[in-house]
Parts: sequence; C-alpha cells; structure tokens
Amino acid sequence: MERYELKYYISKTTAASLKSVLGALFEKDNHSSEDGSYMISSTYFDDREFSSYFDKNAGNDFRDRWRIRSYNGSEEYIRLERKSKKGDTSVKSGKKISAETAVSFMNDGIRNIPLPQGKILLSDFYSDVSQKSLIPVVTVDYKRTAFMHHLSDVRITIDENIKACRYKEPFDRNTAKLLLPDEDLSILEVKYTAGIPDMIRSILSQYPMDRCSISKYAMSLESFIE
Repeated sequence: MERYELKYYISKTTAASLKSVLGALFEKDNHSSEDGSYMISSTYFDDREFSSYFDKNAGNDFRDRWRIRSYNGSEEYIRLERKSKKGDTSVKSGKKISAETAVSFMNDGIRNIPLPQGKILLSDFYSDVSQKSLIPVVTVDYKRTAFMHHLSDVRITIDENIKACRYKEPFDRNTAKLLLPDEDLSILEVKYTAGIPDMIRSILSQYPMDRCSISKYAMSLESFIE
C-alpha cells in the first residue's frame, strides 16, 4: 500500500519537546524500550556505480532501494526490505530472514542460497542482485523514537544520532561511524495513507521545521564518495 512520507529537519530542542508531547498522546512502537526509543542498523545495497544514489539526486520519481535491517544491536530479528519511492509516496515491503541468510546476502550475494520458490520479495531481490550486480555499500545506524496514532494510520518518527560508515562486514559494531548530518539536527518523518488528523497538524504546526527531501542512504553515501 502506498503511503505518504513527509520528512523534516528539526533541532534537538524541538525533538525533545515533541517526544514529550507525542509520548503522552500516542502509542509506542513495538520495538521501543521504556523511553520509547530503539536503535536501527541498516545496510544498503547498490551497484558499483551507485545508480540508486544518482537516481535520487537526479530527481528520478521511481526508485527502489534494498536494505537489510536489524534492531537494538540484536541479530534475533532481521529483515530484508525493499523501499519503493514515487514522489512523496513510498511502498515498503519486507521479510524476516535469519542472521545466517543475512550474512550470506551481504558476503556472497545470492551465490550460496538457492532461488526461493513462491516468495515474491526474495525472488525480486535475487533478480535485482543478479541483473544489477548489487552489493552492500553503506551501513547506517541511528536512534529512533516512534509514535502511532490509535485513531488513524499516522506514524511519526524522530531519528537522532545518525551515523554511517562504508560497509565492511555484516553487523559490524566496531568501525567508527561518521555523525550525520549535524549533531544539532534530528529528522522527523510523518507517514500516513489517508490524511493527517487536525489534532496532529495542530501539534506539528507549533514547531519550527524545514521540510526536505531526505534520504539517509544518499546522505550517508555522499559523505564517502565526494
């Protein structure tokens, strides 16, 4: 299902205030700890010419991006995800995979895993890896606080302490990562399908924020290729 995805840069002061206000009104994400936050680590795939990155910078309205994502530094819950962008809307599909499969995808691509039968997402991943020669390119880590509105499908996330490094090995916890984009900036994302309730619009309108076309993958990669 296509969902709208609006992104904004906000200050840490705004982030702290929003977390307090939204935390009192909204439900927490399933991955959340007691303070409502959790850690995300995503390894993104691209070809050796970084076509996905340059497509984004060229304003290509139709973009697919593959990533392997884990949560809270654990290898117990790992997902292979495809995010398809079309203007302000996106479609995200994913499948839980084992740590062993994730490591094999990142180290060997699809060479050591047989083509799955009847599993569309995995078949599409195999096809893209084979045809586009996709490889893991960057790993991005950040702290996310997520809020869900119980009367609508609106989901609001605040991402902080975004760090990235060139991919080296699966689930690498030791390589120093570059802090992005600025230690005083956080990223607010508002995701919805039908619309944003007036109450949420009213809350967000009280805070200064700059809407931007933000891609954590592109933001991370450009720090290493420029």
